[in-house]
Amino acid sequence: MEYASAVSPESLSDYLRPWRRIRQPRFRAILRVEEVASDAMRSYLRDEGFIELLPPIIGPATDPGIRGARQASIDYYGREYKVMSS
Repeated sequence: MEYASAVSPESLSDYLRPWRRIRQPRFRAILRVEEVASDAMRSYLRDEGFIELLPPIIGPATDPGIRGARQASIDYYGREYKVMSS
């Protein structure tokens, strides 16, 4: 890997631990722009009478945090998916 030597240990550490990126001013600025844009879109649509619905999240594997509770299954294009709970 020739290009690996061009990567600084700090940036590699941030790549391997993405939660550290939030500390960087550039990344925080990107998140702020995303927040303002999302808020403006939500506000406009709310003022126009729209209601925001959060879709259920489904997946082919079971949810590891469900322990003992019943799971809802959905047939989706011929395959069985479970509704995630966490």
